[in-house]
Amino acid sequence: MVGIAGERAPLMREMGERPVANVRRAILVAGMHRSGTSAVTRVLSIIGCSLPGDLVPASKGDNERGFWESREVVNLNNEMLESVGSYWDDWNFIREEWFGSAVAQEFAARAADVVKAEFGDAPLIVLKDPRICRLLPVWLKAVELAGYSPSVVMPLRNPLEVAESLMKRSQIDLTLGHLMWLRHVLDAERYSRDCPRTFVRYETLMNDWRSWIAKVERDLVIGFPRVSPIAEEEIGEFIKPDLWRNRAPDTLLRDNGIAPAWARDAYFTLHRWSTGKHAQKDEMLLDRIRAELQTVTPVFVRPLYAFRKTGKAYRTLAKEKEVLTKEKEVLTKEKEVLTEENDVLAKEKEVLKKDLSEKAAAIDALGESLKKLEKQSEADRAGWGEVEKALKASLEEALTLTEELRSALAAQAADASKANALVADLSKQVDSETRRRKSNEEARFHESATLTRLLSQRAGENAMLKDMILGLIKSVSPVELEPRLRVLLRPKRRKMEDLRRHGQMLSSIGGFDADWYLHNNPDVAASGLDPAEHFVAFGVFEGRLPHPLFDQE
Repeated sequence: MVGIAGERAPLMREMGERPVANVRRAILVAGMHRSGTSAVTRVLSIIGCSLPGDLVPASKGDNERGFWESREVVNLNNEMLESVGSYWDDWNFIREEWFGSAVAQEFAARAADVVKAEFGDAPLIVLKDPRICRLLPVWLKAVELAGYSPSVVMPLRNPLEVAESLMKRSQIDLTLGHLMWLRHVLDAERYSRDCPRTFVRYETLMNDWRSWIAKVERDLVIGFPRVSPIAEEEIGEFIKPDLWRNRAPDTLLRDNGIAPAWARDAYFTLHRWSTGKHAQKDEMLLDRIRAELQTVTPVFVRPLYAFRKTGKAYRTLAKEKEVLTKEKEVLTKEKEVLTEENDVLAKEKEVLKKDLSEKAAAIDALGESLKKLEKQSEADRAGWGEVEKALKASLEEALTLTEELRSALAAQAADASKANALVADLSKQVDSETRRRKSNEEARFHESATLTRLLSQRAGENAMLKDMILGLIKSVSPVELEPRLRVLLRPKRRKMEDLRRHGQMLSSIGGFDADWYLHNNPDVAASGLDPAEHFVAFGVFEGRLPHPLFDQE
């Protein structure tokens, strides 16, 4: 920790006594614009400090790697500066009476609410906005009201580099840039004398960030919770040579006469402090420079205000010029495109001209052909009369033939009608004959069935007769009966054997199909007689067929 024990500023008493130190720590980055405050804040966040929730987005061409500052803090600082009649690029002082006013107390309370909303219950936070340099008493009070013990990190960069960077970014005159640097640095140093603080050089952060972190830990008596190999990798990826632009050696500041002597003396004093070298008269020197600056400031307020308005108008015109330049570039590109399109259209026009010329020649040729055809048609028209007569004769002949064909077709239609009537009559006769044959077949079926039943009855009677004969045999002497029976039974036995033999012979030669016979003669199937014996005894005389392939004719 840098051993700077200055008296508590009177305005600290105006802001009210500070409460007992809190366990939670808040690091306020109080550095001039373009002094590396964004890089300082990012490195502190990598090694463990919590960032605000609502960050200002990175800006291409200005701060592409991020500002790492709260949007709400920036807005509130602009509102505070406006309340005292100042602005962000002003180098005038803020009257100490304002810090003791009710307005400042209200702003401190609002700032405390912003801290609570942005950081919640985070135990270690980092808060950054270059405007804090001039409003540091309000923010020191605010972080204490939010429950934090404040510490201040003051990044220090050569004022020549800062002014050069401001001129390139915001078109601010170099002298005004030096005065702005002086105002921000002197106010931040004055208002931070009553709390833990450290002065760190921007070039040290760029060239040896490890020793830079060690110095901050030593000066603020704090151990950052995320100093680790992973954090070192992240810092190494973030710290790149292109972050340090507009470089100017300290010897240039010492030797040239561009920067005010105040800025030169203040810078080298704080430069010694960053290396741990401090003299008792240093605070007196800085207070004298600050008092002299405040003495001469009112003399230049009006012309500087007019110059600022002129600069603002110039920046507005520059932006308009930039917009117009971009529009001109767009229009130039559009003109180039239109020129190319015009060239294409010109080429197409030439092609169309050539095409039209060729088509005109073709039309002339067609006109000549048409005249020749007209002459030919006039010559041919004389022969059209004969052709017309021949056509009329042919037409009359065709009409005559048509009538004859119509008469022939009518006669054929009459013949066809008669043929149709004859076919219809024949169809009726066929139907009648079919019904008659079907009726005869049904009658024959019934007759066959009746004969079959009679044969069955006769067979039964024969069986009864046989039984009677057998009974008689039993009652008459065998000697007397045998001759009689032979005479009686011989013809009957011989007839049955002949029928059976003939049926078997017919079946053996394939001339009789028993299944087909029974299927087509259901009366025989119902009688239970042997189909072959039935055919030989009765079927052949009834006109029944023995086989499906038998030809009755």
